[in-house]
Amino acid sequence: MPRAIAAYQHHVAITQPPQIDHDPGRDFYVTVRREKRTGWLLGPYATHQEAIDNLSRGLKLAIEADPWAAFDAFGTCSLPVGTKVKTVFGNTEQSNAKEAMTMAKKEAVEKKDRVAKLVGKTLKLPIGKTWHRLFEDNIQRMKSKDGPLPRTDAEITAFLQKEFPGRESKVFATVSLVRGRYNREVKAGELGAPKHVSIAYKPEKASKPAKTAKAEKAAPKVPTAKGEAPAASEGEVRKRVKVVKRTPKVEA
Repeated sequence: MPRAIAAYQHHVAITQPPQIDHDPGRDFYVTVRREKRTGWLLGPYATHQEAIDNLSRGLKLAIEADPWAAFDAFGTCSLPVGTKVKTVFGNTEQSNAKEAMTMAKKEAVEKKDRVAKLVGKTLKLPIGKTWHRLFEDNIQRMKSKDGPLPRTDAEITAFLQKEFPGRESKVFATVSLVRGRYNREVKAGELGAPKHVSIAYKPEKASKPAKTAKAEKAAPKVPTAKGEAPAASEGEVRKRVKVVKRTPKVEA
């Protein structure tokens, strides 16, 4: 009775030359052979050893692109320096950069999905909608005379940090930047965009006391008897005194 094969792993043998080619006048490549066809995978490399060191990388990239490559033969070859050959995956630096870019895009998508699923403790809204709710709430508070005071930017930051305690984000402290994006959405007027421009709330500063430093330094007034002139301060005395300049007499 035939049995179904649950899994199968094909052993891929990497073929490479038994000796290292040290010819300085040639460029070296990682290649793949399928029947009579040759594919140029990685390169060019300045030395044969570099090409051999990247055989495993070429095999991995080839199988990821085409699973049937597991049945192909892999090795190295060389061409005269300067020969123009377009390789599938470039050299090591190019393939590394490509892999890093792919991983960065993947991580960005995953991070975006995580943020979209994250909701606040009290409002039960995602981060983006929480920002909108806070700005819209501030607009209503500014219009109202009897309601609670609008939140300052510092209070908005504190609210977001408490609303999302597990998320350490520097964006929470950049309220003005997020407000700018919010206002651009308002001006764009797209469907579903907010309708009113948000303005930063700055409470009025307390008025300065009337008593200044000069007044504090002035001499205190001393109560005097009726009909008696009040005592003058040192500054007033100096103003009243006339300074007479005398010129010396010159005797003949």
